Amino acid sequence: MRKFLYLLLVTIVFVTSISACSKSKNDEAKTPEQAINHLINAYADNDLERIRGSLGSNHRFGSNIVEGLEWIGNCLKVMKQCIKTPIQVVETKTVGSEIAVAVMAKNLMGAPMSVWFVTNLENGSYKVTGMNTRYECVFKTPEQKANDLEKRKPGDYTFC
Repeated sequence: MRKFLYLLLVTIVFVTSISACSKSKNDEAKTPEQAINHLINAYADNDLERIRGSLGSNHRFGSNIVEGLEWIGNCLKVMKQCIKTPIQVVETKTVGSEIAVAVMAKNLMGAPMSVWFVTNLENGSYKVTGMNTRYECVFKTPEQKANDLEKRKPGDYTFC
């Protein structure tokens, strides 16, 4: 009986250590798509530490990350399947060292749409640095978006 308990304890410790190692490796995104999947899954799980871990050091979400990621939050609250993981890539564009990825999603009415995410390679792992439903806006900071809003003219709906 003691041998059985000892063997069971060793097995539990071994399995726990393997799962801990595999989890830390899974948190490292080797592709932009993996980085986006990590962010969406972390947000769906409401795990703020994983959300922060999936964002780049130079992210464009401002000081309030949850507010910056408001589209994902609204999307997942209203319709759980509005953006699925693994993501379906529609288009990619490289701008300097950053990679913008358009991902298939659904709007609140259920119609197909794309959402742009910007990723950047940091310390050998891709991190999400921006997100918007329009490509023209995905590289802008909250301050730039607020400035655009102030400068807009009546009837102009092209602001970010």
